[in-house]
Amino acid sequence: MVIMSEKNIEIPDLADRIGVDERHVRRIINGERNFSVSEIYRFSIGLGVQPKELFDFEISLKDEYIPPIKKP
Repeated sequence: MVIMSEKNIEIPDLADRIGVDERHVRRIINGERNFSVSEIYRFSIGLGVQPKELFDFEISLKDEYIPPIKKP
C-alpha cells in the first residue's frame, strides 16, 4: 500500500492503530479480503488520510473483462 510506505507505517503499527489483528490487515492489503465501509473509515483514520485516498489507484482492464452492454 503506497500510503503506508509514504507515511512510513508498518503493518503491525497500522493494525494496532485500528484495533485489528495483523493478519486481517495483510489479507486486505493482499486483496484476499474486501473492505467494509467501516474498515475504510478505520484504515483512513489509522493512516491519517481521507477515505478517497485509499481508492487512488489505476487498474488496466482488457476488453474481454468488460461485459457488453445489453440493449433493451
